[in-house]
Amino acid sequence: NSGGALVNDRGELLGINTAIATPTGVYAGYSFAIPSNLVKRIVEDIIENGDIERVNLGVLGYDVDQEVKEEFNLDTEYGFYVDSIDKRSAAQFSGMLPGDVIVAIDGNQVSKFEDIVETMKYNKVGDKLKIKVRRKKKDKVIDVVLRKGL
Repeated sequence: NSGGALVNDRGELLGINTAIATPTGVYAGYSFAIPSNLVKRIVEDIIENGDIERVNLGVLGYDVDQEVKEEFNLDTEYGFYVDSIDKRSAAQFSGMLPGDVIVAIDGNQVSKFEDIVETMKYNKVGDKLKIKVRRKKKDKVIDVVLRKGL
C-alpha cells in the first residue's frame, strides 16, 4: 500500500500511504499515512517554491515540569520554557526573550516542545501566529511571522 491514496467510503482523500510496519514481511501490520491537509501544503510549496520550505520558531529550552518550575521560579503548570533563541529566527525578530514560557499558539495550549513542532508542520514561511507567553508572571501575546528554518 505504500504510496497509494488512503480514501474513505465516499472516495474522499484522507491521506497518502507512506509505509507499513510488519513483523513478518507480508502486507499486514501497522500502516502509516501523511494526512491530506499536510500533503496539500507540501504540494503547494513544491509548486510555488520548487521545494518544501520548513519553518522553525527558533527556540531551545525545556518542557515545564515540576523540576523546571522550581528551578526557574515559574508560576505556570505547563508550557515550554525558552532558554535560548536562535539568531535571525522568527522568535528573535518577534521579540521573544529567554525566560519566556510559551503557553499557547493561536489559542491552542502548548504543554511540551512537541506541540510547537506539530504546529510548525502545518505552517509555512510568512504565516503569522499569535504566541502567548508567560513573562515575569504576566501573560503577553507576541505576533510572530514565520521564517525559513535554518
